[in-house]
Amino acid sequence: PVKPLNLAKDGRASLVAKLKPGSYYLHIRCRDKRSGEFSSTLHHLFFVDSYNPDNDPSLSESTRELNEIDYIMQQIRKNKDNLYELKRWTAELQKRRFPEQR
Repeated sequence: PVKPLNLAKDGRASLVAKLKPGSYYLHIRCRDKRSGEFSSTLHHLFFVDSYNPDNDPSLSESTRELNEIDYIMQQIRKNKDNLYELKRWTAELQKRRFPEQR
């Protein structure tokens, strides 16, 4: 890209451009701020497909289940001093983690 990219710590970057499905190359080079010299260019092949994970029912179900578990964990932390509520929420968590025991 002509404009500099701000990369996250894990090396991910968001590109605003909407790309059609296919294969593309990202050409990257770094510039030394003091000298203004550029490094050699790295070429990274990446793919864009038309798959939208938000439309996948199995992923939607997994996301819902993870959100429910997250809520239960919040309730466990919130009620750590209330033994009755702690037992109740812990039992609910066990049902979610081990569905074959229901």
